[in-house]
Amino acid sequence: MEINSAFIIGWLFATYMFLFCIIPYYINNIFFKNDVKGVSMFMHFGKPLYSYTLKSGVKVDFGYLPSGSSISFRSEDDFEDKEAFKYNVKRARYLGVIFTTIIVLTLFSVTLILGENPVKICKEILILEYDLITKKFNSKSVVPIVSDYYKMYGRLFFLCFFVVVQMIISVILNLIFSLWEYLGLIGMAVLIFLYFFYDLTYFMFPLSFYIDILLSMTISGFLYFLLLRFFIK
Repeated sequence: MEINSAFIIGWLFATYMFLFCIIPYYINNIFFKNDVKGVSMFMHFGKPLYSYTLKSGVKVDFGYLPSGSSISFRSEDDFEDKEAFKYNVKRARYLGVIFTTIIVLTLFSVTLILGENPVKICKEILILEYDLITKKFNSKSVVPIVSDYYKMYGRLFFLCFFVVVQMIISVILNLIFSLWEYLGLIGMAVLIFLYFFYDLTYFMFPLSFYIDILLSMTISGFLYFLLLRFFIK
């Protein structure tokens, strides 16, 4: 796979996270109580790398791990009110589902308008990933296969689908793991067991490919972070 594809994937993931800051923010303002405390990009724990506070009191943070974005609510500081805290956790989960649904419906609608079958494309991506993980072919032989998809759908179009498929999987896993606090640890243990027992491959591309993705995500993510000043009011 081309190094340029790694940059595009990184840019697409960062764009997704940027939109996750904006769209759920306004969904919350419309459908839920307007008590947003902060919006974060690449921020999960510790102190932010850079931050600023808007006139509305909403704090915008930029972290140092390009792995996700989030919205926090004011009542999350009130740990004595457990019901309010649980409600905010559920609300954040609902916002993620609503946002992903909007992205999927938009992409699928555009695909149908262009005369393609979105379900077929998603299925092809899942089969490709399954074949890679189970070592039915190696990372070198995947290049001509992906090149065929590029010619068929266009590189950016196909990679957009790739990113959305990963986000759908992520949302589904988060919903499942949230059912029980230890389910995430159990799931991780199962993945590690499968990796060694069945000799699977989770990271099959050269290290430079993943470094380029992280580089692209960090650079584009910071640019998007600065743009949040114009979108979050």
